[in-house]
Amino acid sequence: MPPSLLPGASVVWLVVGHPRIYPSLAPSCTCGASIDTLGDHFFLCSRATAERVFKHNTLLDVFKAILAEVGITAVTEVPLRSLDITPPNAQPNSQRMDLFFSINGEGVLCDVTVVHPCRPENSTAHHTQVNRSNARRPGGFAAAGAERDKDRKYGANCRQKGYTFVPLAAETFGRWGGETLTLLRRLAQRRVPPPASSTEDRAFFHEGVMNHWGQCFRSR
Repeated sequence: MPPSLLPGASVVWLVVGHPRIYPSLAPSCTCGASIDTLGDHFFLCSRATAERVFKHNTLLDVFKAILAEVGITAVTEVPLRSLDITPPNAQPNSQRMDLFFSINGEGVLCDVTVVHPCRPENSTAHHTQVNRSNARRPGGFAAAGAERDKDRKYGANCRQKGYTFVPLAAETFGRWGGETLTLLRRLAQRRVPPPASSTEDRAFFHEGVMNHWGQCFRSR
């Protein structure tokens, strides 16, 4: 739960596509800024990190469970230098990768990122313009941007050492990044359908696996 929440009337808080009910927000953040009614500020403030950390850790736990379900052992919080990969900068949060696992001999590194497409409407003209601009864009625009940012940060250094880098990006309203969906489809193929299934049955089976995993994400 974010800091600075006080008991009172409830508001709806969307958590990766799943509505949660939290107490009403305090009038100001720990950074000193006023809090908007819908709480967009909490997803953007560099000091009020509780919501982003909660979502990040929740998604990481779900991905670990999915990998275990398909028989893949994953290691978390892997120091990049232990894989002979140069970190992108000296910041403490840039020294490790969230997930490291192997698929058929291919080393895969993943880093989770959660992005919020909206800005507080009652703050600045820039925020209002961002909201209007994003509303005109296709769904997943923010997640795609987050994927590009992660790839610019880590991708080249990982590939230089022979690893595949996959940014696991999600929007706070539930949309997944394209690379995340591609990886999930690949993992779903590792689930073995019933014997003597037709091509159509196998496709339906693997689609069901994807739907099941989607429910796992939304229920957190």
